[in-house]
Amino acid sequence: LTTTLEIKTSPSPLFCLVDRHIELHCNFTIWKSVALEDVAVKWTIKNEFGEKPVYQFDGKHTLYHRNGVLVNPELLTQGSASLNLLNVTIDDEGIYTCTVLITPQYGSGTIQLQVRVLLLPQNPEIAAGGEKTFSCDINEFYPKEIDISWLVRKYDSKHEKPLTKDICTGVPSAHDKKGVFTVLSRVTREVSEEDDGSMYICEVRHESLAKPLRGNTTVFVTSKCPGCNRTTLYPLQAVEQCSVLTQHFST
Repeated sequence: LTTTLEIKTSPSPLFCLVDRHIELHCNFTIWKSVALEDVAVKWTIKNEFGEKPVYQFDGKHTLYHRNGVLVNPELLTQGSASLNLLNVTIDDEGIYTCTVLITPQYGSGTIQLQVRVLLLPQNPEIAAGGEKTFSCDINEFYPKEIDISWLVRKYDSKHEKPLTKDICTGVPSAHDKKGVFTVLSRVTREVSEEDDGSMYICEVRHESLAKPLRGNTTVFVTSKCPGCNRTTLYPLQAVEQCSVLTQHFST
């Protein structure tokens, strides 16, 4: 007669960034000493393409169905069948099921893994000419849905004014074979001497970000200077911190 084996898994959903490593916890209680050959473990993943095995152990033989999969066999007799995924890719996103059999006990648990790509918006680049174009290039993000907005803050003001005109944002397009996306957003503005010291801000919102991520450029109008006969814009370096990771990005 088969009895239920209590399985404890990682909180779900679980989030991981592309190219990082993650451990999917699968723990169970062993009330008495058990031999390794009496333990059977199977990990599967279910996604839009169906369900397939990731790791299998039948007490003697091990089958790996993905490169970079690790399960410590020494811990199986101690109540842990946790799965380590190395170099996570978009294809690793899905619902994982951990199934453990220690005759006559049987149990399973599920974990939903969501894979994310951190956004790295670059500071707007300035195009030469009478009209000034600010560009915000966002690379390698997933999933596809993204929100990009533009704001301006005058030199002597703390108020940020949303820009609504002359904005062109492309449709996110697939980037190579990674399954991630890239998109370019631009805003064109007529710049006068009154814009000296103004900051133009590109703000990105995406579900991989705990808070909006920004890139900015400050405008300096050099026509005020003696001998200056044209307006020039100089992009300043901006450093933004994304709370998803303890890491700073400079553009």
